[in-house]
Amino acid sequence: MRRVSCDHIAETHPRGYDAANGLWRGRRVVLASDEPTPPGHTTGVPLLLQWRTIIALSILAAVPFLFTPLPPLIDLPGHIGQFAIQTAAPSSPLRNFYEFHWAFVLNLGVDALVELLRQPLGLVLTVRLIAASIPALTVFGVLLTARTVNRSGAAAAPWAMLFAWSEPLNYGFLNYTLAAALSLISYAAWTTLERRPFLRASVFLLIQPAMIVAHAVGGMLLPMMIGSYELCRRNLVHRRWPGGAAVVRFVGATWPLSASAMTVAVWWDTRHGSGGTTSYSFLAKIRAVTHALRDQSQFLDVASVAAAFAIFCFGYAKGAKLHGGREGPVLAVLLTFLIVPTRLSGSSLIDMRLVPMIAMLALAQQDWSAVCVRARSLTSLLGLALFAIRLSVTSTAFIGYAKSYRMELNALKYIPVGARVLNLTGRLCGSAGWRSPRLDHLSSMAVLERQAWVNTQWDVGDIQSLTIRYRPSPVFYHDPYHYVWPQRCIGVRKSIYPDEQRHTIAQSMPHLPIDRADFLWLIATSLPSRYKNSQLVRVWQSDRSSLYRINRLAVCGTVTKAAMGRRALC
Repeated sequence: MRRVSCDHIAETHPRGYDAANGLWRGRRVVLASDEPTPPGHTTGVPLLLQWRTIIALSILAAVPFLFTPLPPLIDLPGHIGQFAIQTAAPSSPLRNFYEFHWAFVLNLGVDALVELLRQPLGLVLTVRLIAASIPALTVFGVLLTARTVNRSGAAAAPWAMLFAWSEPLNYGFLNYTLAAALSLISYAAWTTLERRPFLRASVFLLIQPAMIVAHAVGGMLLPMMIGSYELCRRNLVHRRWPGGAAVVRFVGATWPLSASAMTVAVWWDTRHGSGGTTSYSFLAKIRAVTHALRDQSQFLDVASVAAAFAIFCFGYAKGAKLHGGREGPVLAVLLTFLIVPTRLSGSSLIDMRLVPMIAMLALAQQDWSAVCVRARSLTSLLGLALFAIRLSVTSTAFIGYAKSYRMELNALKYIPVGARVLNLTGRLCGSAGWRSPRLDHLSSMAVLERQAWVNTQWDVGDIQSLTIRYRPSPVFYHDPYHYVWPQRCIGVRKSIYPDEQRHTIAQSMPHLPIDRADFLWLIATSLPSRYKNSQLVRVWQSDRSSLYRINRLAVCGTVTKAAMGRRALC
């Protein structure tokens, strides 16, 4: 059989094949080039990077949110609890348990949006729409970046889209993922406005402070990407002694980036806390790479990361390079990932959040224009196929999570308004914990639905405006002390998170401040087999969870009904 070359395919299918991006099209196309395309025209733009395709793929990324009223992102119920406190009326019982004062912290992206949109939409719907917009904005940013800086060679862009659904989003890091997505879009806008320096400077003097305030790490990605792009594009990194004129031109182009530094300086001067723990772990960085797409199937998720890396290496071996300044953002974020601590000022998994951005920048900006057309076609189609598979898996998982959430939240029917609820939530470890049940902060829905105090909110003063007033004990009043683990998990991964404390439910129960609460809510765990306490009266139970009313008479002895009505403490 005669071997058919890639060039032969391109020549014999002039009307149906997009040689610029390796995709079939229904009409004649012109090969993509680096020349800008006039507004309203699609000539020279590959099908993948045309506006209708970009918008369609961005909308598809949000499809899983159609299947659940409460997005199953691990930290999201905790965020909803904070928003309930943030928006509570002065007469709400929540004011007895929490305080919320707006403060200049670099973690306000979703908080501000909720404040703007909750009145017309309602709190839960607002949070749901914001969460759904994050993967959509991320895919939009990936494809817009490819269209702007890599129009003629973005064959690997579908592989970059895989990382729109990543571990940081599944954890529910809403402020970070929103700021990171907007930073990616803004980076593409910077390159688009290159020939309009005054307009670009004016826009970015406003954009950058907003990104930093939305989230410190996600917002700092923007000046990092822009600065490194300009450094490499102007060859300032490769010169031993760059000329004074080149340095002046660089400073003249990038001076709007000073807005980010000024924003951080103002925050540093006004911060109101000493921060939290800081720790560095190289093992955690290795885990962050292998877990970058952690979702439902360990095999599928790890294989997807490995396949994306293999595609990048295959393209590089075939001549698909990062050049023209495109290598700068990839190297800058990669170096930051290697340097930054795993836990910084009380905020966890800082380095893990950067891995998807490294992958998206590398794959979207890798120029495949010098690679065989057939290889580009196969690369794009395989990436789109894997994107469709992962989207289907995620959508199916959301349906299952919605059912699980409905079952667990039935306990709310038995909790009165203004109650104090101690929660213990079971966790998994090792391979058994790859597919998380995502129940970690589900009990925080009682804050919204019952205006209750729950010990699952965060207490990190430097990065939030929320203060927990009611503290029934030194530790069991905030996250993460509501977690309990199987015995086999105790002592595991201490080398990754040196300051992490793990306890079984048998170890936690004797130290719970039961005499200073009204209910004990166990989620995905149960009381120890030999544990007996006459104070606990079970009022609800599901397959793996239970709710106990704390008997005040058993705690305090003989108490008058009036005293019980006032919830007097012993």
